[in-house]
Amino acid sequence: MFRIKRGKGQYDNLIFTGAWEINKHHQIIYRYEKGELITKQKRIHTLIFKGYWDIKDKTRISYVINRATDSSFDFKTSVGIFKADYIKYEVGIGVAGKTEPIKRTVTLFGKWKIKKGVGLIFEIEYENKKIHAIIFGARAKLTSKDRISFRLRNELNKDIGGELELSHKILKGDGESFLRFLKSKRETAVLVGAGFRW
Repeated sequence: MFRIKRGKGQYDNLIFTGAWEINKHHQIIYRYEKGELITKQKRIHTLIFKGYWDIKDKTRISYVINRATDSSFDFKTSVGIFKADYIKYEVGIGVAGKTEPIKRTVTLFGKWKIKKGVGLIFEIEYENKKIHAIIFGARAKLTSKDRISFRLRNELNKDIGGELELSHKILKGDGESFLRFLKSKRETAVLVGAGFRW
């Protein structure tokens, strides 16, 4: 159920009965069946929410439709799985009439990069090859075989419970200079992004 603001403090409720899924462009799509009055035939209609994914804390993943109006879908979740080419979350969706939430898996495919002065980013390709990045802070340390281990943090420098290990082969450009920076430091861990500089 969605509560839609009409202005002057008035709201309308929209109730969707059916299933949603994520298409190849990482957009949320909702399909519903509706009967035509004249032909009395049923047709499948598709509603596409155009936005982008964001991760801000340990137990929530968001699909932002419009940041200016704070319009988004927020999903409660367990800790995410972060790998070299994807991020995966299992989300629970509350459905009217059911006591237990329905579980769905949200998998976001993309590329990890390190950008100096920004932090660790995960770039996702959306519709029309538009790229949007999820920005993370991280506590980074060098492991054996020139791999970098990251403990992920949000923009407020709070731990989001995610861990990631990347090889130097994936981290080109700024990532390679970050690897050299880690090798030159004698510290066990360095903060990257989220307002920190390296």
